Amino acid sequence: MTSRYPFAVIKEKLHARRGQVTDFAIGARRLKLPGELSAILSDKPELALRAASPEAVKDFKAAAITMLQHEFGVTVEPEQIVPIPGGRVAMTATAACMLQPGDAVLVTEPGYPAFARLAAHWHASVYPVALDPEQGFAPDLSSLTAQQLAALRIYALNYPNNPSGGILSSAARSAIQDAAASSNAVIFNDNIYGPLSYQSRPFSFLAEASAAEVIELHALTKLYPLGPQGASFLTGSVDTIHKISIYSELAWAPMSELEIQATSWCFRDETGRGQIKALFEAQLDALLKTLQTIGFEPYPVQGGIYVLCKVPNSIAGKTISSAGEAALLLMDEFDLAVVPFESPTQHYLRFTSMYRAEDLERLQGLAAELRPNQPI
Repeated sequence: MTSRYPFAVIKEKLHARRGQVTDFAIGARRLKLPGELSAILSDKPELALRAASPEAVKDFKAAAITMLQHEFGVTVEPEQIVPIPGGRVAMTATAACMLQPGDAVLVTEPGYPAFARLAAHWHASVYPVALDPEQGFAPDLSSLTAQQLAALRIYALNYPNNPSGGILSSAARSAIQDAAASSNAVIFNDNIYGPLSYQSRPFSFLAEASAAEVIELHALTKLYPLGPQGASFLTGSVDTIHKISIYSELAWAPMSELEIQATSWCFRDETGRGQIKALFEAQLDALLKTLQTIGFEPYPVQGGIYVLCKVPNSIAGKTISSAGEAALLLMDEFDLAVVPFESPTQHYLRFTSMYRAEDLERLQGLAAELRPNQPI
């Protein structure tokens, strides 16, 4: 766990060559803030210097409850919500409150790497499990032994999944819930892409009866470009959320009144969320069709903001053996930035939907040069 965070490396390359690279790796947040939300941020900057009041936190929880009910059909109580300043902070708090040295944690490949690193730092065993593209990118639990499954303390998941956009089927959810319940494990689901589910209603593990304990991370930071003024929250059982809430009193500085008020507004903006979802869906559809046209093999997108592709066996007449090799070639020879993901059995390239119209046009224009998967 000593290698650098791959996105930090990509951002450094983009910065060093700014203006030269067509960015399908990180992309740019070009969504406009709704007028009322923009007014909150611009008219009350002093609130950024003030710790959130108990009244504002109470309103935040009420707004979060409204959002969970509207988006996911989940009903929780205020005692089941704790505000969090960001996703990685939420994962840190969960690991600190739920893990003991010697515990085991399941993480997915590909997947967001933060939880695996946090678990390793907590001296937990980390069991990477490949996501099966033939099963909607569900984790292949059969790859673990019975002894490993029995040792698991946390199933660290992320659905809708980044980078695949996969959404778990009911059969896959049941298998995970049954396996977690059999070993008294906790299901932690990073659900920040939940509102961006395209073929079905957004799903929450909290919506289904199960013997397994569930902790979920929710946020609207992928929908609204709030920058440092966006907040997240964890929800789960009263006892677990109380434990995390106590931990939070010493683990990070109080959140600001502006963070809490701005995010509360977003939780109640049902019309705006629908419009943002439609925008991302259109961007994804255009990107997916373009990638298919120029010879890449993208997977269908069920949720989230990315398109995942199989790594081509060749690009521009050069044999490709890994995602990292493909991404490096695209960056160095074509000024095209994408994110590579590797697993022992699969290799992927991730393209973001947060592109400009001219970026898509340039990608289309590279078709004759890239020639992915064409005979060498």
